Formats: sequence, structure tokens, C-alpha cells
Amino acid sequence: MVRGGEVKDALNAFVRGMKEVARNWGNMIREEPAERQKDEWERLAEHAGVIDSATFSHLLADEYGSVYHKGFARRTNEMMFKANGLEPWNRAMRVAATKSAVQFMLRHNQGRDQHSARWMKELGFAVGELPLDADGQLIARKDVLLRERPELTVREAEAIVDKVNSAIVRWVEGAILSPSAGQRPAWGSDPHFGMFWHLKQFAYSFHHTMLTRAKNEAGHNNYAPMGALAWYVPTMIGADITKGLMLGAGELPGYMQGYGAADWLQHGVERAGILGVGQFGLDAATDPVGVVGPMADQVWEAIVDPIERTVVRAMPVNSLYSRAVL
Repeated sequence: MVRGGEVKDALNAFVRGMKEVARNWGNMIREEPAERQKDEWERLAEHAGVIDSATFSHLLADEYGSVYHKGFARRTNEMMFKANGLEPWNRAMRVAATKSAVQFMLRHNQGRDQHSARWMKELGFAVGELPLDADGQLIARKDVLLRERPELTVREAEAIVDKVNSAIVRWVEGAILSPSAGQRPAWGSDPHFGMFWHLKQFAYSFHHTMLTRAKNEAGHNNYAPMGALAWYVPTMIGADITKGLMLGAGELPGYMQGYGAADWLQHGVERAGILGVGQFGLDAATDPVGVVGPMADQVWEAIVDPIERTVVRAMPVNSLYSRAVL
């Protein structure tokens, strides 16, 4: 929605994501994976270069792990992303974003909005310039374009189709987090600082992709993306309350039970990530050790906390059982 999509696009993406995760889990326990039937949007995403299995593994490792994992650690990380559903979920999000990109381009190719010309220019087209078939659908394949417009040479058709696919990829990359070295400071790519950079990529990517976009749109008197970001706060508060009640058998975690309105607001802003990299400064004021990185935080906890607490908190998926054990 920050990129210019609609609410129904977000809902459709969620439904697609849940189906992909369920299908992936089913395939993991079957002897023979179920035959996959790709719809037109998944085929288009593959054709345009929006989705690729190797790219996924790289992006997920950068976003949620470390850019320095290799060998056994990287293979374990990639297997974990498949097991927890994150890889099929991200694939589904990129396919859904491809559909949203095409619909966005078709809407604004007609110049329906005051910002249409600017948005189409960002994608490399003028209003009314998109190649469309007889049914008014976007043409993204060379063979289809040559059939619809036989006066074009093969080279001209290739250039137009490449331009269309580049526009689709550009829109998707502006709607989905795609971590890269360009989104982080130079020290974040230095292996010597790997311990301190761990788990910080997400904040930088969110800041670069979402917050910068919303700020840019506000500069053009379009405040819809800001409004979409504002909804992240109550959404995350509701999600965390639900999660806390589920894990606590109907009881919120101890640190949440004394929350007032201001505490919930601060919690929602932090969890929604709408402060971007600025969140590190706020975290440093309340937890200076934690902001250094999870490894430093765990070392500090081992010094000041009872040994049993340190051991339990160091165990995998401890959020599922730590409250019952400690």
C-alpha cells in the first residue's frame, strides 16, 4: 500500500502467502511433492525475473541472518527458512506484488490520478504508452507483442518487452524488502563488525524501501503512504497481544501486564519499525547493551542473570516454553 497498491491487494497477498506456506509444509512431509500448477502471475513473475530460488535464499539470509554465513551455517539457515514457511511466504509476496504492479501500471496508464504521470515516469513510461493487447491487458512477452503489432521488428519488440519487465521488477522492489549492500552503511558489509551488525539489516531495508518512499510521496502532497504506515502500529499491537495470550494460555507476559496507553503506543511504534534506523537510537537510551547486537546482549545476560535463565533464553524457539520453565 505504501507503493500505491490497494487494500484488496494486501488481502490477496496474505491469502496467497498462507496457501503457499501450507503447500510447502505438505510437500516437506510427502514422499512425492504435489504437482505444482502455476497461475499467470507466478509465470509472469518468473519471466520478468521477480522470483528466483537462488535470489530468495540470498535475500532471506541477508534480511534475517547474516551476510557472512557460508557452508554449513548457510545451508542450515536456508533449510530453516523453508521449514518455518518464510521462503514460500516471501515467494508468494513477490508473486502477489507482480500482480499488483501490473494492475497499478494499467490503472495509471489511463492517467486516472493526479500523480499518474509522475508514477508512470518513475517506471519508464508516459501515460498511455504501455503496450496492451486487444483486451486491454499488459503485454510482457515478445511473441505476444509481435502478434499484436506485426509492424515491429524483433529487436524493437525485445526492447519494449524488456522495458515492461524492468518496470514490473522496479515496482516490486519498491514494495517488497530486498536487502542489499546499498541499503546498509559501509561497516555493515565489513566481516570484522559482523557480530554487531547481526539482525540490523531489516531496519535498514525497511527504512530504505518503505519510509523513504512515504517521505518522498509526502513531498508531492500524497500522504496516503503515511496513512498506511500509521496502521502498522495498531496492527502490531493487536498481533503481539494475540501472540502473548496464545503462548501464555490466556495470560499476557509479565512485562506487558502493567502497560498503560503510552507503553502500548511505544511498543507498537517499536514493533512496527516506523522509526526505521532511528529506532536504534531509542533502543540505545533504554538498552545500550542490546542495541550492540544479540551476541553482546546474551553475554551481558550471562553475567547478570541466573544461569538457568541464560541457558533457557539461549535455546531455540524458547518463546514457546520459556514462560513455563522459568
